[in-house]
Amino acid sequence: MSMSSSYLIKIFTHCFALLLGLLRREFPKCAFCWCIEEFEILSQKCGNTNGNCSEPTLQPDVFKAHLAEEGWEPVVENSKMFLWRRWMPETSGYEYKVFGTFYDIPARAFFSVQTDTEYRKRWDKLVIKLDIIDQETRDGCEVVHWVMQYPFPMYKRDYVYIRRAFVDDQRNVMVLMSRSTDHPACPPINECVRVTKYTSHMVIRPHRNIDEDGFDFLLSYYDDPRSSFPGPIYSWMAASGVPDFIEKLHCAAKDLHLKSSKASPPNLSGQSSTVQCAYA
Repeated sequence: MSMSSSYLIKIFTHCFALLLGLLRREFPKCAFCWCIEEFEILSQKCGNTNGNCSEPTLQPDVFKAHLAEEGWEPVVENSKMFLWRRWMPETSGYEYKVFGTFYDIPARAFFSVQTDTEYRKRWDKLVIKLDIIDQETRDGCEVVHWVMQYPFPMYKRDYVYIRRAFVDDQRNVMVLMSRSTDHPACPPINECVRVTKYTSHMVIRPHRNIDEDGFDFLLSYYDDPRSSFPGPIYSWMAASGVPDFIEKLHCAAKDLHLKSSKASPPNLSGQSSTVQCAYA
């Protein structure tokens, strides 16, 4: 074998190894630990101290005061959730944080509805395409191509992102993570605007356990929609779109829970599975 052939084989082997290892490196275990630890730190600072499991994990007034100290500003607040944002100078955009509580469905249902890709195609009317294009079975990561309808006259947006979910039985929390990535099987297409900067993570904590009604969730996300619309218009879209999506997610979870209530629930212990996290 010539030196040039040997060199090409080494290059090919290296590139193949990089592709196989891409998913595993995108979401190291420490990333999940960081999400959980962030939630636990907030619980210590702003948590419910009266021991009443029917109340939110985080005291809303204390948590909102903490966010204000950290430079966050309120956008939307209702009986189920509140949405805050913070300017990111390095990106010329906002990152968002959503805290919410639901009492009428279990955490398992809210988690499962976000890990069920086929079900989302049925209940989310903004989904044009949602396909898994690659996966790493050992860690449960998947790369997904998602095409999303945007309001007229804006172009459709498409995302290529890696997603993973994890259930920590010891800490009684669930973590959902998504992050934009590149993949050779899915280059940009002319019909859509490719969103190249997107990250999202959600922590779900049951009030008691994952199969009893009542849980809190904390969602943090950022995306750059690459829109030419003025900032105030996009801010209005985010302010109206996020609560609307969360409510649709809640309704879909409730329907899924009602349909599966007669069946034995799947075992989620230590599960590593897929997820599309909330709002993009």
